[in-house]
Amino acid sequence: MYVQDHPVKDTYDRNWKVDCDKKIKRSTVMICLVGRETHRSTAVRWEILQAQNYGIPTLAAYLEVHPPYPPTPEGLDSVSIMRDETISILESMYK
Repeated sequence: MYVQDHPVKDTYDRNWKVDCDKKIKRSTVMICLVGRETHRSTAVRWEILQAQNYGIPTLAAYLEVHPPYPPTPEGLDSVSIMRDETISILESMYK
């Protein structure tokens, strides 16, 4: 398995959605890392919707290790969010 991180670095760039959409289309799965402020991001909401529109399976994992967990971003309502598995996912991504 090959995992590649495709962060959106600048949502103020007017072409960010075009660039991000290309990356989403090339993906076979989307993993949304959910932190304290993720639920407030309109960019994250858009990315989740795009992945769903393309039929790309979406996984989510909390960055917080212990409760209370942050609110879930819109669009992830039907996705079960991983908790304890987050650390091992992150470790495997960045080996």
